[in-house]
Amino acid sequence: MPIPDIIDIAESENRLPYIFSQKIYNAGETAMGGRFFTLVFADGTEQPYECGNLVDFLPLPTRKKMADIVELKLHTVTYGKNVMHQLDSEKYYFSLWK
Repeated sequence: MPIPDIIDIAESENRLPYIFSQKIYNAGETAMGGRFFTLVFADGTEQPYECGNLVDFLPLPTRKKMADIVELKLHTVTYGKNVMHQLDSEKYYFSLWK
């Protein structure tokens, strides 16, 4: 997205909280080009994810919000059981600048 097209910048409530995204990035890849992890919500439910190297915007289970996340389990491999994928998330854009 070209810089002149940007009208406003604001924090998104749909973005994975920084504390969790940084832990995922710092842990490195689980597999070549992929990161596997599980988010734990305040009500005790867990949601496993398999995604590439961008983890900032993820789809969430119905009736869950990013603010409901209380814990992160890194490098969890579930072999496809109930897994959500980054590609299922809302469309988003990055803009780079100096």
